[in-house]
Amino acid sequence: MRVRILTTTLAAAFLLAGTGCSDEPSYEEIAERCAQALADRAPGVKGKPADCEGLSEEDYGALLGSQILKDESLAP
Repeated sequence: MRVRILTTTLAAAFLLAGTGCSDEPSYEEIAERCAQALADRAPGVKGKPADCEGLSEEDYGALLGSQILKDESLAP
């Protein structure tokens, strides 16, 4: 019984430690970088910025539409 508790406790500790050490950006961080890349790109440039890779097409489209409205001074 003690071995099972010890094993379970150690496994949980390793899982918790592993989730906090990820070098991958979160989805929210990717979205923030994408929004900044869209704001910074030169007028007339087409194509999806590399910083937007990892976003769903729906979310990318929403960010792109928002940036277009800002560029046209139709949104704050």
